[in-house]
Amino acid sequence: MRKTRRKKTRSKKKWWIALAVVIALGLTAVGGTYYYVDRRVAQRIAPQSSGLIPAIYSDSFLISKQHALKPPIIREQLLKRHYLEVSGKPEHPGEFTFQPDKLNVITREFLGMDGKMHPSQHATVAGNGSFQVLSSNAANSFELEPVILATLGSGEVEARNYKKLQDIPKMLINAVLAIEDERFYDHFGIDLEGILRAIITNVRAGAMVQGGSTITQQLAKNAILTSARTLQRKFLELFAAVSLEQRLSKDQILERYLNEVYLGQEGAVSIHGVAEAASTYFGKKLDEISLPEAALLAGIIKGPSYYSPRKHIKRALIRRDLVLTKMLELKMITPEQYQAARRTRIVIAREGKHKRSAPYYIAALKKSLDSTLNIDAALLSGLTVHTGLNPDLQACAEQALTSGLAALEKEIPSLKRAKQPPLQAALVSIEPYSGKIRAWVGGRDFSESQFNHVSQASRQIGSTIKPFLYLTALDPALNSYKVATATSILSDTPQHLTMKADDIWEPENYDHEYRGNVTLRYALENSLNMPAIYVSERVGIKTIAENLRRFHVAKNVPAVPALALGALDTTLLDLTAAYATLANGGLYVEPRIFLSASDTQGEELVSVPIREERVANEDPVYVLTNILQGVVERGTGASVRRTGYRGPAAGKTGTSNETRDAWFVGFTPTLTTGVWVGYDDNSKTGLTGGKAAAPIWGNYMKCVEPLLGDDAFVAPTGIVYVDVDSASGDLASRDCPNSQVVKEVFVRGTEPREYCGVHGRYASDEPRAEKPSPQEENTAPEKRRKRSVWDILFGG
Repeated sequence: MRKTRRKKTRSKKKWWIALAVVIALGLTAVGGTYYYVDRRVAQRIAPQSSGLIPAIYSDSFLISKQHALKPPIIREQLLKRHYLEVSGKPEHPGEFTFQPDKLNVITREFLGMDGKMHPSQHATVAGNGSFQVLSSNAANSFELEPVILATLGSGEVEARNYKKLQDIPKMLINAVLAIEDERFYDHFGIDLEGILRAIITNVRAGAMVQGGSTITQQLAKNAILTSARTLQRKFLELFAAVSLEQRLSKDQILERYLNEVYLGQEGAVSIHGVAEAASTYFGKKLDEISLPEAALLAGIIKGPSYYSPRKHIKRALIRRDLVLTKMLELKMITPEQYQAARRTRIVIAREGKHKRSAPYYIAALKKSLDSTLNIDAALLSGLTVHTGLNPDLQACAEQALTSGLAALEKEIPSLKRAKQPPLQAALVSIEPYSGKIRAWVGGRDFSESQFNHVSQASRQIGSTIKPFLYLTALDPALNSYKVATATSILSDTPQHLTMKADDIWEPENYDHEYRGNVTLRYALENSLNMPAIYVSERVGIKTIAENLRRFHVAKNVPAVPALALGALDTTLLDLTAAYATLANGGLYVEPRIFLSASDTQGEELVSVPIREERVANEDPVYVLTNILQGVVERGTGASVRRTGYRGPAAGKTGTSNETRDAWFVGFTPTLTTGVWVGYDDNSKTGLTGGKAAAPIWGNYMKCVEPLLGDDAFVAPTGIVYVDVDSASGDLASRDCPNSQVVKEVFVRGTEPREYCGVHGRYASDEPRAEKPSPQEENTAPEKRRKRSVWDILFGG
């Protein structure tokens, strides 16, 4: 009997021990899970606790004494950043006063791409026609904070407008609480009473008609965890809700929820937050919406797609009335307000507010980020990406491309092919000395085609290759033949070249005409093919191919005769970067799609430093640049000036074989931009670079000109300007008619040594070499003297 009792006692002890172990393991698992979720919650809420939003940011906006801008431009930039214009003297960061002759501003501090906090600055700017910085904390310059291009998360681009809880209308807050979580201020993140009520309701209905998730749980699901519907996610959601309630106050949770909640889709952009939704659906600021509009917004939270007011207005109104009924039951509104709200007609704004910001650029950026860091892990720490993109330049680029294609199709209706892919175009802008991408438009409509014509399309570049060909002749470091000058005489006559397998190649000029002997300047300004062939034969195709590789024009450069006329495929990005090297005086800088990525506390995750390489001497590059200015003034790129753009410009048109591709790549001292036009199926367009691409470039530059300042091309110290007689090409003498005397640019030491013998020669004459004048327009005539001796092909 005693043995039996002892056995039972030992058995009970074993059960208790086992139960204790199970409980201990369970508590350990629960504790471990809570710790894991709590850490994750802490990571995700930390960025906003510091007032920073994880996002893709534009470049900061620099205003300096050297970069003078007109008053309306600066004011516009301040207003875009939601600075407050005050009547008196500004007293707080984010305030400014504006008068016709003076602007006084206190900038906000911001976390820069270097991970350092840029302090607030008090600057006074005055000017007559253009501003000059008179005082600031940083050497006559100050910066405005970057703006958000897009938020990066879950593979989508989001739009939101963050609002403090006190700035959200009370009636909207009540509407959301009434329909989503009426006991929000009474539970601890998990509403047990609400869960029980939902279970009973669903059992009675025989279907899932009511949910039990609190606002805290929804925030945990939307902002902390994934939206996947799994038991594991639901389990973790409970822990995350409790963690949120421990770390944030009820008002903080509600504020985050109202700014994070998903409220629909417009195109490729997801709408988050009540402020953004009010602007999207009603075209109103949040404090302007009415009670029925507030109820409608609250109602669509349950199913933004199902209750979309654009697609399913009847469903949305039925849901709105349900919200109003709940508000009446909870005595949040009066019966009179209820009846008036139900009778009120809701007007939904037209779709189009969220034309996705720089969609092709964002897609390329995300691809680049994916190759350099773990996006999912980075998002946990609040991924902040700093870029060089300028939103104003981007807007100008998109407008110029859209209007340019529309103008072409209006003038030439056959360009709009029935049941065929539409005419495409692309534009990219690069800052030459930093490699920053300033604007990027990869196609005419991202919603129709995501193929990125800036970085993914490899097309034949045509005559845009010629500047690099002629630079090979102009720069003694790039060829072992002779040094050319702008006045070197080239032969523009028919040629018959024997290729491999005894094939005969008979290249010709685009207009099928020949001009005999012409100057190098005239040949390049007018994009003649035959002089380019002559130069390639003298300096060597292999030498030209090597120079193209040095400039990173293309990854694969075949050394074939047709290379001289642009038989080379590359991307718009690579070609534009090569031209940016010319703008940068022969110093190649690798394009930077983004500058750095960090967490929102400034801890750097990855950075892209400036990578530069000297590929050509600055003196011959300047001579080439001067000739390319002539392309715009009187050559194949003259359509640029017809757009109304009057700023400094150098560039080159290009048209590929059988007019399949139209190009224009041009630059100013501070910006290089490439434009391409063509069909995706490589069909003939019948368009030249001067007809299709150059006007788009010109309209873009006209739009961005107010933002660029008054920078001009500055000649290096090794450059001289010499008065030359246009008939003989020699130094101008006193007898040379003024109408034939032009000022030509030379690398010092290559200028002509002899005086003009056509109009007379004086032994007392001195060469009229002058120091370079950057503002001086080159007025070289379209055609130079004629010679037939090839030995003077490369004069000097």
